[in-house]
Amino acid sequence: MNITAILSAQALRMTEIHKPIYVPDLVDAVQKKYGFVRVPTTPQEMLPADETTPLTFVHGKFVHEGRIIVIQNIQLFHRAIAVDSGSASEDSGIVLDDLLSWTSEFVRPTANLPRMYLTQMEAKLDGNFGFSYDRMSPLLMTLARMIGSYATLGPEGGFPPAFQLVSIGMKINPAQYVLPCELKIERRANQLFESNLYFVQAPLMTDHVRQLLEEYEAVLREAAPSPSVSPSEPPPPSSR
Repeated sequence: MNITAILSAQALRMTEIHKPIYVPDLVDAVQKKYGFVRVPTTPQEMLPADETTPLTFVHGKFVHEGRIIVIQNIQLFHRAIAVDSGSASEDSGIVLDDLLSWTSEFVRPTANLPRMYLTQMEAKLDGNFGFSYDRMSPLLMTLARMIGSYATLGPEGGFPPAFQLVSIGMKINPAQYVLPCELKIERRANQLFESNLYFVQAPLMTDHVRQLLEEYEAVLREAAPSPSVSPSEPPPPSSR
């Protein structure tokens, strides 16, 4: 497994405002603390009409134990704070903890709600993603036969090649637990399957995503290839 790019590495906390904040002073303090290049400046940016629109600070830095953490952005929502370092969600968590520590006079984390994470990356995986779900093989073969019944397909004319799964997604029932995103592993758009290049998203710390992908790779390597599709007769059309 080879991670080719970290696209987003966020740490998030739900928060509550327990003392009024003069927004221009807050913006000035955050900019001076982390040296952001872009900050809210207009009245519309500082006081958005929609509570779901955050105050967004772009491209700053934080020095932690002699190491510079480049901050891709900080978003201050009405009831949440999100930090994206663009490198590792663990670093984003360090910045988030620092931000909450010096703003604690005004903002506190919502009780009984843990910190959440969102990692998005691009990775090359070993193993055949498309052939790792043998129980789906009958459905995929039926789909191929249906397509083949419409026209002569393929570079030499003939039965179409086998369909392969290109994406998996999993999430928790939001009535049970709220997460910032679903688990998603899908082939990169406009890439040949042979590239084994994937977009990966998970509500996990970046290092935990690496561990998850390593385990998933082991599953792919052990999976037996699904049976190839044979050019049998297509199913009869529906009578409806």
